[in-house]
Amino acid sequence: MKFCKYFAFLLLPILVSCKKYPDGPSLSLQPKKWRLSGTWQVESFYVNTQDLTNAYFPNKVYFESYDANKKYEVNDAFNKQIGTWKFTNKREKLYRSASLFGTVALEVTILRLTSKELWYSYTDGTANYEMHLVQN
Repeated sequence: MKFCKYFAFLLLPILVSCKKYPDGPSLSLQPKKWRLSGTWQVESFYVNTQDLTNAYFPNKVYFESYDANKKYEVNDAFNKQIGTWKFTNKREKLYRSASLFGTVALEVTILRLTSKELWYSYTDGTANYEMHLVQN
């Protein structure tokens, strides 16, 4: 019994410190690169905390795909963007870069990254954007 208490006492700080993103997950054994890999579809989109999903993506026709080779693709009803991605700031941010009539780059703050959900936010001028995507 004494061993169990000692083991739990040592394990507690490790479990508490495993939460990387504000909205979770608390603990994951799957590497972040593997969790990010796949095709994601928009679930909700907020501008300055206002839900504008239907205004920007009326049929939820917006997809982001990431692979383990650090390539990404964004598709919506009108455009297709292909480029590279990388984690930055100790894997708390995601940086995407593509060449489309010049370089198009975006760095987002990851809020949640599980095998089924990807949430991120970014600021452009005075507007704050938050995107919630689900694994497709």
